[in-house]
Amino acid sequence: MAAEHGKDIARRVITEAGGTMAREAGIRLRDRPAPLWQLLVLANLASARISVGIAAAGARELNGAGGSTPDGMSALTWQQRVDALGRGSYVRYDESTATRLGDCADLARERYGGDLRRLAEEAQGRRTHLAEALRESRG
Repeated sequence: MAAEHGKDIARRVITEAGGTMAREAGIRLRDRPAPLWQLLVLANLASARISVGIAAAGARELNGAGGSTPDGMSALTWQQRVDALGRGSYVRYDESTATRLGDCADLARERYGGDLRRLAEEAQGRRTHLAEALRESRG
């Protein structure tokens, strides 16, 4: 019953706010590896001094270019990541972000087999452990 009440509150907040950053970035939330990776990329882009719209556009472009998973992001060259960010008008921090996203993808692949849900499993429900693990990804 309490969980249903929480869902009602979440729906009202989203309705009043007009949507979510994930929706604006074209991320369909599901319990699968790709959407979680895409959220990490979006959070990384949005952490810069840049508008949410530009961060979402950059994320959409990266996903469309093939960077929708850690394997896909690693397969993109640095220049392909820069170009995708540029198409999303994410130009002020495009080069450093392209480098950072490549590093994040490599970490996600090496440490979690490309599935960030393993990060949560490893943290065993402890927020401090989860926060520490997330900080290992630059950005």
